[in-house]
Amino acid sequence: MHAALGVQYKRLYGGHELSYFHHGQTGANLLTEALSLWTKQDPYWAFCILSVVSDFVFIVATVLVINKLTNASIASCFLAAVLFQETYVSGYYPNSSVVGAAFFSLALLSAVHLENLAGAALAGALFGLAIWTRFDAAALGLTFLILFLKGGLTSKKRILKLWLSFGGAAGVVTFGL
Repeated sequence: MHAALGVQYKRLYGGHELSYFHHGQTGANLLTEALSLWTKQDPYWAFCILSVVSDFVFIVATVLVINKLTNASIASCFLAAVLFQETYVSGYYPNSSVVGAAFFSLALLSAVHLENLAGAALAGALFGLAIWTRFDAAALGLTFLILFLKGGLTSKKRILKLWLSFGGAAGVVTFGL
């Protein structure tokens, strides 16, 4: 909700110096502003829509990741994902965390489904977007270490995939700041 107020403050006063956590969620603020301008709606409405869409993407991508990693049925994976109240509560409470979570879950989906170097680069770029929309998503980088280094450091391809994913993330974050 504070992201919408930050966008409104920027429109009214021309800066974001006093807006809530602007540098920690720059992407969420800019996406909210872009959606608001595109739909000609106020920033709060735009942020609500962004949160709902992001939550839907987060749930679907998470279910597909769980399915790929466990080979459990889609229905079981969906049930496991929605057992956590935060999974769907984020969709009706505007929150920049869910925007970052959507990009991060897409990054994981790319990492587990596209098992080539392009998939690693895409995963890294999506991880960078997750950090750009919500900076604390950077703490989830350990997940990529676990996914890409599953089986050890014996493969040059694994190491290259890891470098590509973190390089892609660093590039997107650097460009976004």
